[in-house]
Amino acid sequence: MNSALHNLPSGRPNTKQRLNGLLGWSLKMFKPSDFKATAQVIGYRSTFVLRTGEWFRLLSELLRFTCPSALQAIRPAGYQHPLYVRVGTTDALVMEQVFVLREYSPFDDLVPRPQVMIDCGGNIGCASVYFLNRYPDLKVIVVEPDSDNVALCRRNLEPYGNRVQIVQAGAWSSTGGLVLSGTGWATKVRKAEPGESPMVEAIDIPSLLTLAPGERVDLLKIDIEWSEIDVFREGSISWLSQVSNIAIELHDGECEDVFFRALSAYHYEGSRFSEVTFCANIRPFFGHERPETANGRAVVPDQLRRFPRAASNR
Repeated sequence: MNSALHNLPSGRPNTKQRLNGLLGWSLKMFKPSDFKATAQVIGYRSTFVLRTGEWFRLLSELLRFTCPSALQAIRPAGYQHPLYVRVGTTDALVMEQVFVLREYSPFDDLVPRPQVMIDCGGNIGCASVYFLNRYPDLKVIVVEPDSDNVALCRRNLEPYGNRVQIVQAGAWSSTGGLVLSGTGWATKVRKAEPGESPMVEAIDIPSLLTLAPGERVDLLKIDIEWSEIDVFREGSISWLSQVSNIAIELHDGECEDVFFRALSAYHYEGSRFSEVTFCANIRPFFGHERPETANGRAVVPDQLRRFPRAASNR
């Protein structure tokens, strides 16, 4: 991958990170080869609008003013329906990652073809749209905690009718109340403290599986801003035997260790592309087989080491 996208700050970057992000994006905005690659997917006008909006978003973070946003309808090449994104927000980056960089492409040709997908951290629906078009028989359960993201996600997924079910909740290891922080693709959740008013309900994977036919999911996509630590913590992962394939963004070393420890009792084919880790054909060990561990830590497969984990700001 040759992109400055992953050098941009996320969450709550400091002033130096904001400045570096602004300078990097200024150089990237109109780099002919990069601009052309994006324009071939979403069109020249849309590329100019989104990149200008992203530049102003980064400038607003640096100077601490509110950047106005406006809806823009964009139809990626090869897609029948447009997606609506908020210009001047991280929606532009999500769209580039999914449709230009095609970061989910390692799961383009799964066998057998997936019939049911759970999209944890659905944001505005880009990943769901990608897979709904890749697999015409796929049905998707989308989980997203942020109400603004959910509203736009509903609009973007409306053309797919009953193939989509949207659940406004935060993915967690148990049910209960959660508190939100951050916006856009950096929306995070945490468990509500005693006496604190919850902002959204939590939902665990077993509860989501009850919504799927046969309580089994062929593709589990997860991008939930460090909440994967809770979802995959010990004692809450018996449901893994009901999942065939996982595409997950692991946000730091702790997330990586917790995730691979959870999968240490399973066979799978692992790979990594862009910011996403892929585990295909997941099935449990049997009989005398033993999961690989080293000093109590799960062993990261060699093929994953060849795709270095992108730096992230927690």
